[in-house]
Amino acid sequence: SSAWPVEEHTVMIATNDDACNCNKLDDLLSTPSLSLVGMTSPYLVFDYYFGEFTYSGATEDLSVDVSLDGGINWTELVNLDGAGGSLYWRTASIDLGAYAGMSDVMIGFRYTDGGGWLYGAAIDDVKVYEPSPVDVELSALTFGQFQEVGTGVGITGTITNIGLDAITSVDITWTDGGTTETFTLDGISIPAFGTYNFTHEVDYVPASAISYDIDVELSEPNGVVDPTPENNTKGSVVSGCSYIPPKHMVAEEATGTWCGWCPRGAVFMDIMTEDFPEDFIGIAVHNSDPMEVTEYDNGVGAFPGFSGYPSVIIDRNEIVDPSQMPDVIDTRLADIAPVDMTIDLTYDEASHSISAEVTAEFVTQLSGINYRLNLVLTEDNVTGTGSGYAQTNYYAGGGYGPMGGYEDLPGTVPAADMIYQHVARGLASGWNGTSGSVPADVNAGDMASHTYEWDLDADWNASEMHAIGMIIDQNSGKILNAVSTKVSNSQPEAIEDFPGLAGLEVYPNPSSNVAYVRVNLENTMDVTMRITDINGQVMMARNYGNLYGDMLLTVPVSDMPAGMYLVEIISGAYQTTTRLMVAH
Repeated sequence: SSAWPVEEHTVMIATNDDACNCNKLDDLLSTPSLSLVGMTSPYLVFDYYFGEFTYSGATEDLSVDVSLDGGINWTELVNLDGAGGSLYWRTASIDLGAYAGMSDVMIGFRYTDGGGWLYGAAIDDVKVYEPSPVDVELSALTFGQFQEVGTGVGITGTITNIGLDAITSVDITWTDGGTTETFTLDGISIPAFGTYNFTHEVDYVPASAISYDIDVELSEPNGVVDPTPENNTKGSVVSGCSYIPPKHMVAEEATGTWCGWCPRGAVFMDIMTEDFPEDFIGIAVHNSDPMEVTEYDNGVGAFPGFSGYPSVIIDRNEIVDPSQMPDVIDTRLADIAPVDMTIDLTYDEASHSISAEVTAEFVTQLSGINYRLNLVLTEDNVTGTGSGYAQTNYYAGGGYGPMGGYEDLPGTVPAADMIYQHVARGLASGWNGTSGSVPADVNAGDMASHTYEWDLDADWNASEMHAIGMIIDQNSGKILNAVSTKVSNSQPEAIEDFPGLAGLEVYPNPSSNVAYVRVNLENTMDVTMRITDINGQVMMARNYGNLYGDMLLTVPVSDMPAGMYLVEIISGAYQTTTRLMVAH
């Protein structure tokens, strides 16, 4: 379910209370009767996914039970700890030595929702066996696929001790079918059923912009032959890249004007835009308000792990709270993308339409891929007059601490005082992108492109819009890379009832340090700028004398309290006003 998504783990079995909110006071998954005759030190080993959450006074519970009479009576062996908010698959091992030699042993996994509406539990890879004294397993390979030609990628992975003795040394070998490197990992102590994350002492260096099959093998644990070598080898791929393309992080924020916590999303989206202007691409996907794009909203709501508002889907790879975006961007930008992205966009002012060619240039050879291109449009400085544009604000009054000035605004911020940024206006080809836009097999230097034609809505301001091209891996669902460009670089429209003032805009908006007021004057005129807060207090006033042409006026805002301000431009009998948001 959306609030309790289970991480991929091949074939598993689960009980899901979140999906049904039904009676799960006593869900029992049991094995058939097992014979432990002939065993002296049997163990139960399994993987499980469980949070042990509490909701509305009820707490879920998961235990491992045993029955010796065909399932009539059960005794609890172990009560399993949950992972809490950081859900992940874990491996548990339980000593069944007390039942060695018995012929009718049943193992049960018992879940209860505590009488409330909770989440659930999942179980996988259950086995009962007698471990060898020394036995290791290569559980995972964790190195990335893409690496610049001529530079080294560390061969990393996870070793699991599935034996009873501590592992103090093991040989690790990698090969690409030509070159082979082995080193002995020693000076370690991996306890029974424990794990160890390793890095091979010799990096793998791709020589060309092609893909290489890399096999990694464990051998000689504690200097002896491993009794189960079939689980000691895994393979992966390293693709050499001719160069490292610029990487951009896409943040699809779930928001809505009805959502009282969503000002947090707006504040952190603006912080990211100001702090990472070349690397961050923000898209505010609205829900149940006048700015909603139903197709986009549905895609966000169906994303695995989505649980509420505000939240941010990062590169369709993970979900974070808006406040966590500054913490994850370095990791996301460090991911090497196999493609460089560009957009060639033409805006036709007469027809208010665009033609945008999104192009992906590959920097490595790939086979059997399932990638798609897509185009998203966003608009900044969006305003509206209806009640649906008023923003619910739980930060009013400051009881939840500072939040970019929203603590100084009312519980419902009137539509007249709201300016919305990064507003998603549409997806060209749905959530998944354009089928057939990228071939299945590519080489370094190959290009894939698709042209999107789009008639813009009449009330969209092209000079405030961005076109975002992206490439999506359909197998993983992740956005591999993206690029953003302005739809139109034309001058802002002339201000009505202000002869000679051809354009007025404020940027960045919101701003935390310095804001710029751009005025485009067709005639020489005496100009005064005045900035007031929403209560009418004058924060700044200056007469600039006679100005002409495209002028940029600087407004220091670092010492101004966070919040909404009015920027007035005055010349003689004429006056016009725009808005500025200050966020710290």
